[in-house]
Amino acid sequence: MLQPGTTTAPSGHELPGGWIGFASALAGVLGQMGKGQFLVIESPRRGRYIQFACGGPEGLRFEAVSNAFLADGDRLANDQLEGLAALGWHPPTHRPDAPETERVSGGSVNHYMDFEMPLPLAEIAERAIGTLTRIFGVDDPEELEYDAFEADGSALDHADLGLTRRSRAASRDLGDEAITGGARNAAEWTLLKAMRAISAMPDLQLDEDGDIGLTAYGNLLYLRSQGQGRWIQFWAPLLREVDESLDLWRKLNELNAMIGIGLRVVKRMVVAEYEFVAQPFVQDLLVTSLQHFATSVTGIDLLLHREFGGLLVNRHTHDEAGSRAEPH
Repeated sequence: MLQPGTTTAPSGHELPGGWIGFASALAGVLGQMGKGQFLVIESPRRGRYIQFACGGPEGLRFEAVSNAFLADGDRLANDQLEGLAALGWHPPTHRPDAPETERVSGGSVNHYMDFEMPLPLAEIAERAIGTLTRIFGVDDPEELEYDAFEADGSALDHADLGLTRRSRAASRDLGDEAITGGARNAAEWTLLKAMRAISAMPDLQLDEDGDIGLTAYGNLLYLRSQGQGRWIQFWAPLLREVDESLDLWRKLNELNAMIGIGLRVVKRMVVAEYEFVAQPFVQDLLVTSLQHFATSVTGIDLLLHREFGGLLVNRHTHDEAGSRAEPH
């Protein structure tokens, strides 16, 4: 627990007066977090955030948003990136849309630092406040919102932080707008609106499973919002009525390593899957990720069909690749 009167950050900067109470509250919350629990603290005005993931005995992962998730007008300048480094942040190790072969084990798409048990709670709180105030430009804790949740998405209450709780489904841009199109919550509605704009299909709907189906680059693809809007999953059925075998699984593992897309067999159907972090929601990143996924799976169904048989799910679309709903 942060001791009374401990107001000097590791960098030698004194905490602004209005932040001393918040530092104590944050240290207290971090000390209570259990394995598989998450805390996000965000400045909604700029979309800049810090987040904590508790690994229990394995310690704590602490992250600060990278430019990959910030809108053009809110991206961090070079001097701010240098300031993060001075505070002890490690830079991102790979892009959010990087293929599996380029992802760094133990790295992050954000700026990050790891702390072992027992946690140095005062130090973590001070680094958090230094990041928020000197790098992210937050003047007062009242500008912040928080979200806290278990690994399964269930909410956690940390009212002791004294912050407004952020809407669970990234709905702050919705206002009083009605949720339609089959969407069951604000996260699905945000994704649906984005896909209507990207595909130029204003009548696009979600099906009863919460999926958005469309054809892109000749492939039948589906998108769904997962984890209360924290990530988006793409999936594509490639082959059906295929016989599982050791050779098939070996081939799928080989392709997974090559293209960075998850291929697996579900009820005699070969499907491709891909997920990316979607909070904060950035439409340009959605377009880039969708293009990466769609182009990565193109031709995989034909390759597997020639070697392992089965029925092509997209057999009617290969001659009209990208004919509708192609992202731009």
